[in-house]
Amino acid sequence: MDWVMKHNGPNDASDGTVRLRGLPFGCSKEEIVQFFQGLEIVPNGITLTMDYQGRSTGEAFVQFASKEIAENALGKHKERIGHRYIEIFRSSRSEIKGFYDPPRRLLGQRPGPYDRPIGGRGGYYGAGRGSMYDRMRRGGGWRGMY
Repeated sequence: MDWVMKHNGPNDASDGTVRLRGLPFGCSKEEIVQFFQGLEIVPNGITLTMDYQGRSTGEAFVQFASKEIAENALGKHKERIGHRYIEIFRSSRSEIKGFYDPPRRLLGQRPGPYDRPIGGRGGYYGAGRGSMYDRMRRGGGWRGMY
């Protein structure tokens, strides 16, 4: 744990960044700007995350002009964009960078059976939402698959 904290630093809004989760898959940057209307977002401060196939993950990072504005943005936690409620968490620019930088040991190698998907979504070979493993993890067992 100490190694992780030392290498990742504190996960606070010291640089004015938040992470959004639960976005509609067709959500645009303009919709995010409207969601945070009245809160100043830095130019090019919205990063929509994609999985390894280029599809939206339903997550985004937003960098605000100050940490105070980012704290105000946290007040919109569980408000809606369309029919989806949006979860908002403190984040940092280093988390955005870490989201897109694959682990060095995986470059040029086929992933092993215990490796996690890059970015935490989508899976390597189509094992995404609704996969056999997700259903089993939720307690459906083999019966819940058919």
